[in-house]
Amino acid sequence: RSVLFLTAKLFDPLGWLAPNIISAKIAIQSTWLQGLDWDTPLDDAFARQWQAFQKELSLLKEIRVPRWIGLTISTAVVEVHGFADAFERA
Repeated sequence: RSVLFLTAKLFDPLGWLAPNIISAKIAIQSTWLQGLDWDTPLDDAFARQWQAFQKELSLLKEIRVPRWIGLTISTAVVEVHGFADAFERA
């Protein structure tokens, strides 16, 4: 229940946290595939994995994305490129 609760609290309208949120959703799927009930305690391996995820999640507040891109009147063409890495199980 707490895994789902924390995952549902993640708000990311622009998709910046998608790699991290996908990890949480995979964790939820894993518990479902194991057939665990809502309040069944997690096994030690999964609990360690979930604690590591929570620790990583707390580090996200350190990320800063500058928004100024230096456009001037003489700028003719602007291109924005985004790169991502596919996650094996997502």
